[in-house]
Amino acid sequence: MAILTLAEAKAHLKIAGTDEDEAVSVLIDATEDYLGRIGCPVTADPVPASLKVAALVGVTMLYGQRPALSVSKEETTDIGSTEFNPAAAQRILAGTLDRLVASLREVTV
Repeated sequence: MAILTLAEAKAHLKIAGTDEDEAVSVLIDATEDYLGRIGCPVTADPVPASLKVAALVGVTMLYGQRPALSVSKEETTDIGSTEFNPAAAQRILAGTLDRLVASLREVTV
C-alpha cells in the first residue's frame, strides 16, 4: 500500500490538471523511498496518520525545491521526461523527516 496517492498529494499542493502528474509522482516515490530507507513502516495498512503527514511534508518540501532537484544529466536518473536527482532529494528530506517520523521507525537489532 502506498503512503500517498497522486490525488492526495495534488490536493495538498493545490495542483489542478494533469500537467505535473509525472513530476508529482516522482516526488511521492522519492519521499516514500526515503521514509522506507530510514525504517518507517511504509507498507502499514492502515497508514499511520503521522506517516501520511510526514509524506505530505516531504512531497511539499521537494515540490518547493524543484530547481535544486534538476541538475546535470550525469547526476540524474531519468524518469520519463523528468530529470531527477535522488541525492539532492535525500539531502532535502534528511533532518526534517527524520525528526517527524522518529517514533515510527522500526528498530532492528
